[in-house]
Amino acid sequence: MHLGKTNWTERLRPPVSGAGRVAGSKREGNSMLNTALQATEDQGQVADLSRILYVEDDEDLRAVVSHVLENIPGIQIETCEDGQSALARAKEFRPQLVLLDVKMPGISGAETLVHLRTIPGLEDLDAIFMTTLAEAKHQQMYNMLGSLALLPKPFDLSTLADEVQEIWREKHAP
Repeated sequence: MHLGKTNWTERLRPPVSGAGRVAGSKREGNSMLNTALQATEDQGQVADLSRILYVEDDEDLRAVVSHVLENIPGIQIETCEDGQSALARAKEFRPQLVLLDVKMPGISGAETLVHLRTIPGLEDLDAIFMTTLAEAKHQQMYNMLGSLALLPKPFDLSTLADEVQEIWREKHAP
């Protein structure tokens, strides 16, 4: 497996239920809103990504990656050093996407994702795992958890922001 730049053919791409829908929308009630939502979908626009929760126990990596992601226009990023702090912070922050390290003290990234999705309103939280654990047996676990992708460490910081945005667009394209 290539561990430098991300090899896109090796990214985990599980089937995503509800693909093509506007994230978090319910098409009930307001016909003007329904018309606007349909027009947005018809134009091929993607739901805007504005809130990312990044969970990484390595302080240096957390600082560098958060700096890279903060340079994406319109993105607000919250960082947490472990799963417990992510669970506490997510209730108020309401992330649209969580980037998770897998091996962390306390609860693992996989366990953190399972717990995050029990928070009301975060049941369909999108996730990308960023880890050195990228063998087939691990990919199967990430797939079962419904992750959008796997970005193996080390990843290319010069393309990370674009990769995250592309993964989001692929999931949320009409």
